[in-house]
Amino acid sequence: MRVLGIDPGSIKVGYAILEKEQDNLKYIFSGMLNLEKQKNFYLRLNLLHHFFKKIIEQYKPEYFVLESLIYVKNPKSLIKISQARGAIISSIPDIFFKNIYEFSPNTVKSLSTGYGFSSKEIVSKSMNALFNQEIIMSYDETDAIAIALCFFLFEGGSIYDSLDAR
Repeated sequence: MRVLGIDPGSIKVGYAILEKEQDNLKYIFSGMLNLEKQKNFYLRLNLLHHFFKKIIEQYKPEYFVLESLIYVKNPKSLIKISQARGAIISSIPDIFFKNIYEFSPNTVKSLSTGYGFSSKEIVSKSMNALFNQEIIMSYDETDAIAIALCFFLFEGGSIYDSLDAR
């Protein structure tokens, strides 16, 4: 069972692939896509869509987990993040739409660190320690790993956090 975890954003997007074989959970790959050099927002959305299409073709995940939207002070930011999520979701093949899950930021932090209001630094340290990875650099990347981990901790997703995503 292979899962793609995504920490969505309109400029920086973390992504991670985790895999479970029997009772063994493995870190496969992770990264952070930085689109800040592309000033045209609509070209950024296009790049997001095509980037995740390639990731999906290359790593063939069966499940997709995104961090759900949270309240932000700036409505323009919320709209841009929503559009970025749409571009990412549109890259997922139709046959997998029933395999899309969401978890709130507090749920991700709670499951990955034991405290729902943990800092990004603590999430990063927890994920590096859990998967014995010293190379994981960005907080977006380690957030994506924690997001993917939530899927496995809920054995396929939480009824409460993924109702809207099914």
